[in-house]
Amino acid sequence: MSALQPSLDFDRRTFSEEISQVAKYVGMRSAAMSHKEVLEAARNAVRLVALSRTSRTATADDAQKFAAQAGMDLGNSAGHLFTTKDWEFTGRWEPSTRVSNHGRFNRVWRLK
Repeated sequence: MSALQPSLDFDRRTFSEEISQVAKYVGMRSAAMSHKEVLEAARNAVRLVALSRTSRTATADDAQKFAAQAGMDLGNSAGHLFTTKDWEFTGRWEPSTRVSNHGRFNRVWRLK
């Protein structure tokens, strides 16, 4: 191996489902707490969007539209939008209409 290319140490800290899930939870919780008011406003907005549709569904794009129109930034707290018990994943995915998402797929959530 060349001195310019160090070897990679793929140990337990590099690949660990348990550690990655804990880090995910800690990161989402931290983001949600730092944007608490914006997150709560966005949750209320997507609830209203879902209630206005016969399918009772919403996506992260709905929350981002609300945040943009209100001059707010959800930041990484968007990952915490649908983590409350009143939402369930429908099993469906839709392409995002946000230009910055480059057509990435969003989960479609249903208000219970």
